[in-house]
Amino acid sequence: MTVSRPRAGRVLFGFALVIAWAGQMHLMLRVGKGPIASESLLGALAGPAGVTFLSVAFLSSLAAFVLKFREATAGLCAFGVLWLAAAVEASLFTVSQAIHHNKLLPVGCLAGYLLGLLVTQNLEEHQREQVAWHAACGVAGAIYAISAYSKLDQSGASWFQARTLGLLIGERQDAMVEVFSLVRRYVVARPALCSGLAVFAVFVEMLGVVFVDPRFRRPYALLTVGLHLGILALLGYFYPAWMVMMPVLAFLPPADEPRPAAGGVPSVGEPQGGEQPT
Repeated sequence: MTVSRPRAGRVLFGFALVIAWAGQMHLMLRVGKGPIASESLLGALAGPAGVTFLSVAFLSSLAAFVLKFREATAGLCAFGVLWLAAAVEASLFTVSQAIHHNKLLPVGCLAGYLLGLLVTQNLEEHQREQVAWHAACGVAGAIYAISAYSKLDQSGASWFQARTLGLLIGERQDAMVEVFSLVRRYVVARPALCSGLAVFAVFVEMLGVVFVDPRFRRPYALLTVGLHLGILALLGYFYPAWMVMMPVLAFLPPADEPRPAAGGVPSVGEPQGGEQPT
């Protein structure tokens, strides 16, 4: 089994997972110092030794996955460590929603990618990667659409009322960045704007279904980045892994055909040596 030079898309795909992992490990180290963590075997993994062990296992598996060294096996190992870390996080009983959500999209995309690999065993390598990439995009789009459905299912039409978003923003008016505080005060003072932003957010998330079509991936990825920048400015929730993963999926897909190596066998129909095309 050889190790191939990874393309930029695979490297950044892995980078998004590393961002999500770093946030999760930071939470586990912070919360794992409390008495709750020591009461269970899973909680014990939240300490420095456990975090070190999990991080080495995850990063080594992820590196092998990115380098396509036993790609499916390495990816499944990385996903397994992520699942174990999520179980550890749940055992702490103080899950931070921001960090929890930050890892949802990249981990879901990894699951979709691995499923695409597993169901395409009989295809060429580049075809398998294409199918896996499309599967990851499908999962990403579904996560956004489900997020919109969740808001409507839990809040109904009240989600679009000015006081709903206005209250969320108003609770966070005093931001560490003064510009954010000014923006939040401006928005809270305008109920119609609060309602409009709530409608826009749900609309963007509902559009996640278009991410299955390659023609719409780039504009939709840019739209989601704008959405997350707005969420950061108004609510203070930062989802860096999402903001990396969506443009990566949209702008850096695998090539349709593998590029021939320098000096390698020419493709069908290509003249060889000194032959001249007729």
